This record gives sequence, C-alpha cells and structure tokens, in this order.
Amino acid sequence: MQVASIASAKNQLSKLLKCVQRGESVLITDRRQPVAQLVPVDQPDKVIAGLVSQGRLTARKGPPLNPRKLFALPAPELPAGASLSRAVVEERGESR
Repeated sequence: MQVASIASAKNQLSKLLKCVQRGESVLITDRRQPVAQLVPVDQPDKVIAGLVSQGRLTARKGPPLNPRKLFALPAPELPAGASLSRAVVEERGESR
C-alpha cells in the first residue's frame, strides 16, 4: 500500500489513480494521520447502476463518447504565405 500526504496526493493524483487502477491501495494522510483510502472499485458496472438508481448519477444517453473525435477539428485554411500565429492573435483580438 502506498502512503501519500494530502499535498502530494493533490499534486500526483493521476499517478496515484494509475496505481489504484493496477489494483493497489493508497492511504491518504493529514499530518501523518490516516484520513482516507483510495481503493479499486469492485464491479464498477454495479456501482454505476447503484448510483443511477439512487439519483446521484445520471446515465449517459446515446453511444459512448470517442475522445479522439472531440478534438478532431479541421485545420484552418490560410492564404498562401499567411502566418498561423498572426491569425491566432488576430482572432483572439476580435473576441475581446
């Protein structure tokens, strides 16, 4: 089991969650006193279903999201010889 202070847990949360995904537990301490424990979720589908039935979570409607498509935007079209950085600066200036 890993042990992490609150401050280090805040700074390294992604790293600690990866450890939990691998099946490890992480003890969170405040001034060396245990205050919380991160543990892997057994049967996550049942946990999600329980939260939905309690009204604490809303089920997503529709197909699962594809994160790659969220940021798949077409490249901007610039005239030949135009500067992309200048176009970004100009666009930002227009939105202010």
